[in-house]
Amino acid sequence: NTSIEWARHFNNHSTFSDIQPTADGGYIAVGGINPLGASSTSAVAIAGEDAWIVKTDDTGGIIWQKTYGGSDFERFIEVTLTPDGGYLAVGYTKSTDGDVVGNNGGSDLWVVKTDDTGAIQWSKCYGGTSHEQMNTILFGGGAPYMTNMVEATLDGGFVIVATTTSNDGQVSGYHGASHAVSEYRGDIWMIKIDSLGALLWQKCIGGSMNEWASTVLNTPDGGFIIGAVTSSSDGDALGSGQHGGRHSISEGGDYWVIKTDSLGVIEWQKCYGGSSLELTSGLVKSQEGGYLIAGASYSTDGDVSSQIAGIGNNTKPWLVKIDDTGLIEWEKSYWVDSSTNGFNIPNWENLYGINQGIDGNYNFVINSAAFVGLVKVDTAGDIVSYFNHYSDLNKPTRLYQLADGSFVSPGGYKNLFSTRGTGVNIPQALLIKYAACPTYTYETANICKGETYTFGSQSITTAGIYWEQYAMVSGCDSVIKLTLTVD
Repeated sequence: NTSIEWARHFNNHSTFSDIQPTADGGYIAVGGINPLGASSTSAVAIAGEDAWIVKTDDTGGIIWQKTYGGSDFERFIEVTLTPDGGYLAVGYTKSTDGDVVGNNGGSDLWVVKTDDTGAIQWSKCYGGTSHEQMNTILFGGGAPYMTNMVEATLDGGFVIVATTTSNDGQVSGYHGASHAVSEYRGDIWMIKIDSLGALLWQKCIGGSMNEWASTVLNTPDGGFIIGAVTSSSDGDALGSGQHGGRHSISEGGDYWVIKTDSLGVIEWQKCYGGSSLELTSGLVKSQEGGYLIAGASYSTDGDVSSQIAGIGNNTKPWLVKIDDTGLIEWEKSYWVDSSTNGFNIPNWENLYGINQGIDGNYNFVINSAAFVGLVKVDTAGDIVSYFNHYSDLNKPTRLYQLADGSFVSPGGYKNLFSTRGTGVNIPQALLIKYAACPTYTYETANICKGETYTFGSQSITTAGIYWEQYAMVSGCDSVIKLTLTVD
């Protein structure tokens, strides 16, 4: 549904985690960079990383950039625009010096408020003596990047969801059981802060195994809804309907949706999945009511009725539409040669950046070992358009639609350098702007029994829903969806 308008690569040994459009038509992006390795073409990891904010113009050109942190490791995961024109950057830190004050031990959740030039106005650490952070990438690499873990509240404060293995300091109520040092069994840690960073309240949400959150959203009743993953069937997940799945380090179990009141007290919670592994990367409020949960699944049973069997040991994108009480309205997974969407797209794996676009359809970005794709599905989950480009080294993390229908996506790119005849992959931050392409169409038709209806390359005699795929001159692929009735 798009073609690439521009792409920008940045320093070596860097990555972007999030981006937001700014009022001047440019962008604010956050992530992490190792300044000592910014020009290095060595694949050897250099100790330490700074959190990083980059302000760009409308084509991704740098206006200013700043690094933040201490002598250990920091990374920003999400950025929010604040009413005063500044930015709230949220991530985690392992440092106890430099810009970092008040680390409670291990890695702490770190919130930095800046003005519009990136100058720090205040910063705060939150956590206990073990580990707090905003995704599980560093704890095993199996989880997708998350979306919207910071939500502004009507009183000017913010709600943040992270993970924790602490049960001291500012953290209380941790559910994790005693476990080996090599394992990671985190709780979801939900905190509310005011506009100056004062901690108002905190909640640990989870069971004895592993949980993490991908999303927190305000709800109309003043509470919150959380999109998450759990491998527990006890604690707060008791009675959730958890289906099983993998319970080892940093792996998921089921999609988990938790509805809370305004103070983080659970009102209801439900699990979605099968007997294998599910990983959620986002949850969005649907314009038609309810919510859409996005991520990936290994399962072919349980709630995953549309998954195609025999796909091997790979995750496949999985969408679940629920109503406001958590009941499933529909679910769809996506795989090569699906007769239900008209596309032949091999090896889809992970799904990122779910959002509902200005046309009411849902957009997301997928990546596999071979390519990156931008996909649009309708409100029933049927694919209506997609664009993909070969890039086995590009790993997008988010996707935002702009007012003109175009998209911008941040992420990381493994740049291939040749060193003594051997290629080495160096991480580089990447921004991609996708231009909006022509829209798809729906058709309806009626024929009498015995007649034939010609639809593109198809000659149809029976009632049903049919798709015809078209490759547009702009490089975008689109479909026409036909609903045919027979009298």
